[in-house]
Amino acid sequence: MNQVQLYDLSTHQSTLQNLPVDFGWGGSYTPLSSNSLMCLGPTKSVYELDLASIQLSPLPGLRVPRAYAGVAKNEEFVYIFGGQGQGMKVLNSCEKYSLRDKLWLSMGNMQFGRCEFTPCPFQANIYLLSPKTTLKIEKFSTETDVFAQISVPLPGQLQSPSVSFISNGELYLLTDSQKLGCWKVESREEFRVSDTNKRCWSSQLPLLVGPVAYIAYGGAVERFSLETFAFI
Repeated sequence: MNQVQLYDLSTHQSTLQNLPVDFGWGGSYTPLSSNSLMCLGPTKSVYELDLASIQLSPLPGLRVPRAYAGVAKNEEFVYIFGGQGQGMKVLNSCEKYSLRDKLWLSMGNMQFGRCEFTPCPFQANIYLLSPKTTLKIEKFSTETDVFAQISVPLPGQLQSPSVSFISNGELYLLTDSQKLGCWKVESREEFRVSDTNKRCWSSQLPLLVGPVAYIAYGGAVERFSLETFAFI
């Protein structure tokens, strides 16, 4: 996979640009600024992609090769959670990139291995839901760097690769098996589960624009309505 797809939110049209690096399958990315992305995996290699020029600049490499890792960012760090390592092993190890010092730092391990999922930043925590690998939920504190298990479990119907995001305090989880799970963060005792009209999962956090979540999936952009709870 040596292309970047640029999606126009106003016309819903996409254009493709070639890249000098083939990322293969299992890569992840996260915005570094309004004009650039951090692109990584499935090897140790990490790049910054300038969206204006479509030029890649190498960044310090990961400590461990990771495919399908979960990526999240705050003002100080980019956090990398789990992924698939060598021999398809699901990893519980993590690392973080200091945006100020421009280097990777070690972190503690998650309690459970995770891959093919989306970490969900919310306030000072990042919620980790990866129903393909475990029905246990953890949250990571960006203030203390501590992982803690959430008492609310994921229903078995959601056991599949997934994508998740939080809007107005409600956590939404969409799966590759066409299920939707909804949970009011920290204030409801269980998930509500319903069917959706498409399959979907992603390692990239969706972009929320009004009542629509834009999700990168399968080489395309899917749109999910928070008004109808269906793909548009």
